[in-house]
Amino acid sequence: MIRHQKYSTTNPFLQLCALTLLQQICMFTALRFVEALPAAVTRRAFDILLAFALQLLWFRQVPGAVSVLGSVLITATVTLEGARKHERVKEEKRRREAEAEKNAESQV
Repeated sequence: MIRHQKYSTTNPFLQLCALTLLQQICMFTALRFVEALPAAVTRRAFDILLAFALQLLWFRQVPGAVSVLGSVLITATVTLEGARKHERVKEEKRRREAEAEKNAESQV
């Protein structure tokens, strides 16, 4: 006997589209108020967590130990690389400000 499904098969797809649209709206709104680099790093790390949540909630599959280990390594790498780049950007900004200050003092 074939049972009628309560939801159509496109329902999870439409939900994913709605969540993706919401994510983009939130990202653009956040970028108006914060620097792009920390927001991008946070987004990358959050994408991995969101993928696990979707796997658990929609597909009802528990990720294996190798998947968890891989995601932890990727998240750590992305976060550390973002932090390194953020420090380089801050250092470059400080250097430019010091140069501008020297130039202003030499012109006086």
